[in-house]
Amino acid sequence: MVGNIENHAKLLATQLDRHLEDLERIEEELHAALKEKFKGLQDQAREIIREETVKINQLAKEISATAKRPTEASVSLLGEMILKGDSLDLFLGVKSSELRTITSEVLKSFNNLQGAALFSLEGQIKERLMLNCLYYFQPNTKVLTAFDPLRDIALAKDIVSPINFPDGMALCQFSEDTLMVAGGTWSNNCGTINMKSKVYTATKLMVSVRAYHGMIKFDEKMYSFGGQHPGGIHQTFEQYTSETTGWTQGNMARPMYYVCAVRGKDKIFLADHVSTLIECFTPATNAFKTLSFALPAANQFSVLVYDSGLLVILKGPTVITCKVQADENLQEVSRTTNDVGTWHVWLSPVKLGNIHYFFNYSGRRVYSVELRNEEAVINAKVNYKLAKE
Repeated sequence: MVGNIENHAKLLATQLDRHLEDLERIEEELHAALKEKFKGLQDQAREIIREETVKINQLAKEISATAKRPTEASVSLLGEMILKGDSLDLFLGVKSSELRTITSEVLKSFNNLQGAALFSLEGQIKERLMLNCLYYFQPNTKVLTAFDPLRDIALAKDIVSPINFPDGMALCQFSEDTLMVAGGTWSNNCGTINMKSKVYTATKLMVSVRAYHGMIKFDEKMYSFGGQHPGGIHQTFEQYTSETTGWTQGNMARPMYYVCAVRGKDKIFLADHVSTLIECFTPATNAFKTLSFALPAANQFSVLVYDSGLLVILKGPTVITCKVQADENLQEVSRTTNDVGTWHVWLSPVKLGNIHYFFNYSGRRVYSVELRNEEAVINAKVNYKLAKE
């Protein structure tokens, strides 16, 4: 009996040893497989870097040989290389320093070419492909929300400011890293916010108290159109030239509030909540022209998007795409009904890449407008990630 137990114990011990050997073998195979997988990812990343490096070097040779002005395509290619350099860091064990170095050298060689009418490539790339943001203010707080569409995330930024941002305030990009904010219920305050330091600096007051007005930058001047005041609706606009000059005021063609303003080629187009009309403003002459194109209904929020000679008009659920004629009048190209939602908005859309973005009034929904074959495609991001900086 004892002998049988001993034999059985030896058999179990032998089987256990075999299982342990099997586990060790499987563990080694897994390590080998993972190592091979990581090596494959590294090889893939290196191959991508090699291919992109070849493209950049070839581009540099072509431009150096011909001493031509770099084309928009070449600028876009270089910008893509920079963005791909950031993305390649995701591959295990591979950094993009080689690609960054070569891209930087190409930029220098462009600007060192003699006898060619070159523009600042670094500035062009920064303007076209940098990770820009769409900004929104949270009323009665000192908080700005910056939405980054490439990362699909929004950051809430606390601003150092002596005042809270009032409801109805307008904001607009003032310079590369500065926003201008103005007006609100019931205020004529105006100031700039440096988004690097997150500090508000007061500037000259607006001429009038304004809320829900349309503000937009055209060349080196800032314009503010219409809006409400405690006694009614403004039929005036204001122009900000410099901190020395401040704001000056002029008359508009009609009263407007909840004004959306968008820049065309050399014009500014305006639409509002209370009317079916569209105004065309010429900054060179400070002249207004009421266009002969009527929108479907009043008392709905209007959003305008301008892109390559096309004006997209969002009025409630109706989306109309028009060609802007030489006389500024509009020729309808397409009309659709969109069920994405109601655009409770008046702040002007911002173009990031090839897509135009804007917040709705509550700041909890981001809309995007993209033109495809002269037809606007509307999308909404409802539950984007909100993080605190």
